[in-house]
Amino acid sequence: MGTDNFAYAYGSQDLPWLGIGAGIKTEAGMVFPASARVAAYVRSTGRVDLDPPEIGNRIDTTLAAGLKKCRAGYGDIVVVLPGHSESVTGATMMDNLVNGTRIIGWGSPMQDDAPTFNFTAAASQWIMDNKNVVIRGLKLKFSMTTPFVTKGIVFTAAGCTMSGNVIETATTSTAGALIAIEVGSGASQFTFSGNYVYGTIGTF
Repeated sequence: MGTDNFAYAYGSQDLPWLGIGAGIKTEAGMVFPASARVAAYVRSTGRVDLDPPEIGNRIDTTLAAGLKKCRAGYGDIVVVLPGHSESVTGATMMDNLVNGTRIIGWGSPMQDDAPTFNFTAAASQWIMDNKNVVIRGLKLKFSMTTPFVTKGIVFTAAGCTMSGNVIETATTSTAGALIAIEVGSGASQFTFSGNYVYGTIGTF
């Protein structure tokens, strides 16, 4: 019997379909949808010796600068590299966000060198008012200020996703978030999956 009789063998007219959503991340690399491109790599220390050209030529030291390079609606990616650490001090970090952006942390968010965002003031906030945005693989710490972070992340647009992040809501009775993540009425089809959320028991 010839191989033409078997699906996806030689002579098949199509390839097997695998829905990968925002992409696939492995220890060896990342695979992204065909329309997307890596717009920027973010590392707070900037370029380092022996960075590959594709990283060194697209390094930014802040998330805001990386987001500025994304095209709306194409699923462009900002890769936040291990060792990145950045403070969220107000509500302007996401001003350059556009529809369809993927913010992806490289490596495991459980490791001590995971890309980390520290919310360090009561007014620290990510305003997520663009649709189809993905946040994946980051360490988010809402416990880095006294008094409390009033409202850490606010989603108001449709189709957004938070997955595979590590989220620290509080460490003491005076350091944490009153509201860590708020999903507004306009944030339909919001997905929150595979996140590790922890905080001090009895904090509030």
